[in-house]
This record gives sequence, C-alpha cells and structure tokens, in this order.
Amino acid sequence: MSREEIAKAIRRLPPRPAQLFNHLFFKTLFLFSAKKDALDIPGETKRVLILAPHMDDDIIGCGGTISRYINGGVRVHILYLTTGQRSRHPFLNEKQLKEERKREAYRVAKLYGLKDLYFLDNIDGNLCLDHQNVEKVMDLVGQIQPDLVLVPFFLDYNRDHIETNRIFIEAARKAGWEMSLLAYQIQCPLSPGTINRVVDIDSSILIKQKALELYKSQVYGKRFFQTVLDLNRYQSSLARKKCRYVEVFLHLDIKKYAYLFKRMDERYDISKHLEGFGDNYSLPYSFLKGSRLRKEVKRFLCSWY
Repeated sequence: MSREEIAKAIRRLPPRPAQLFNHLFFKTLFLFSAKKDALDIPGETKRVLILAPHMDDDIIGCGGTISRYINGGVRVHILYLTTGQRSRHPFLNEKQLKEERKREAYRVAKLYGLKDLYFLDNIDGNLCLDHQNVEKVMDLVGQIQPDLVLVPFFLDYNRDHIETNRIFIEAARKAGWEMSLLAYQIQCPLSPGTINRVVDIDSSILIKQKALELYKSQVYGKRFFQTVLDLNRYQSSLARKKCRYVEVFLHLDIKKYAYLFKRMDERYDISKHLEGFGDNYSLPYSFLKGSRLRKEVKRFLCSWY
C-alpha cells in the first residue's frame, strides 16, 4: 500500500476517535510540562511584520494573535513570500490558483481589517536565498520599521518555511537589525521545550476559524484546519493562566535565533527529520518525529535562560 493510499484511507476515517486520543495524549503531556509565560499584548509594540511563506500560514500559526494585536491598536503588516500556486486543486490550474489564493488573502485581510499586505511572488517550492529576496525584505523592513517580526519556526518539514528563515536571517545580518522576534508554529508542532511564550486566543478563536474557512482553495485543508484549532486547544494546558485556546511561540532576539538556526542548519538537513501533520491521526507522529532536533534546540535555550 503506497503512502498516498494510506493517506486517502486515513482521510476516510471519522475524526472523533483521533481527537479523543489526542486530547488525552497532549493534555496529559502538557499538564506535566513547565508552564509558559503569556506574551504581553500589545505591550510597547506599535508595528508588527509577519513573514508568511504561503497564504494561510500566518493564520494557521498566529491568526488569533493577529486579531489581538489589531484590537490593541497595533499596525500589522504581512509579507507573503510565495504564490501558493502549486498546492493541489482538482479544478484550478496553477495560474488560476495563484490568482485565487491572492484573492483569499485579501478576503481574510478584510475580515481582520488589515490594510498592509505585500507579495514577493516566488513560486512555492522554488523559494530560496537569493539577492533579490533579501533586498526586498530589507527594503520592506526599512520602510515599516517594525518593533516585532514573526517568522515560521525553522524546525519544519516544508522547505519554503525553512527558506523563509534563511532569507530573513540573511537580511537581518546584512542590515544589523536588533528587533525582537517570535517564531510561530505551522505544520510541525512546537514541543514544550521549544516554547517560551503563549498567547491566550479565547477572544479571537472565532475570527481565526472564520479566516481559515475563507481559504476555500485549500480543498484538502478542512481536516487540517480543524486539527490546527484542536492543537491550539490541546496546548492551552501549557499556559499559566487558565484558558481554552492558545497560540505558541519561541520568543528570542534575532541574533540568538539566527545562531540557533545556523547551528541546526549546519548539522542537519532539517526537513528530512520532520513530518507535517495533516489531521488528528497524523498529529502525534508529527509531534514525535524530529524529537532529537527539538531536544537539541531545548538544550541551547536552557543554556541561555
């Protein structure tokens, strides 16, 4: 039986049994993990820049946090690095999908009241560190002057997610930036040891859910999006203050984060050590695979704090 056939068989299974198992598994695991401090929102932050490899990654990883920043009077800017045209769709060709995904991003922006969207238009799967991408990121950061930047956490199976880090870190090195950074979770769960901040999103979980539903082109994403929300619920056990849903982050200054990425990137072909989840059935495996890399990151973090 091929991997694709197994995946199709799993998609036909009812989600409820896996949700119940994951609730017990993750809640028990997180119950005995060190509790995480809440991120101060809005704090002194005035301008936020979010780097999203694909249109929907920002909402998957920090859709609730975006809403909280906006409600706190913070101006949020989002940079999409790829077109997303190579994601699977039964009816749309690549050109049509590229146009539709951009329309979806604008619909989501309207839902949130966001006005500042930017697009680098790299073809997904081809994103790489090059002079043009680095210069565009440097120009945008120089224009916005953000107090805080959000990037996908580099321990991820998707190469576009990893390359987004590579581009931003090179831009930061060349420009000498020193602003604060939050690394967010997309399709490879952060372990308790790689999380040091949580955001209570009880007040914004509904807008996050509505935003995910607007990405209708992601026809295979319905169960994935539900699992994203389920994971936000499971991880709420990590919060010091009782809540139902959280988004989780690694909060570091750029120089420490860049050092961490460089060390891991030199030692491992990161994407080959990880697996993304697609639903509740694949979530535990995604969490457990790559534990060696996550433990190594945890050791670095413990030596710093």
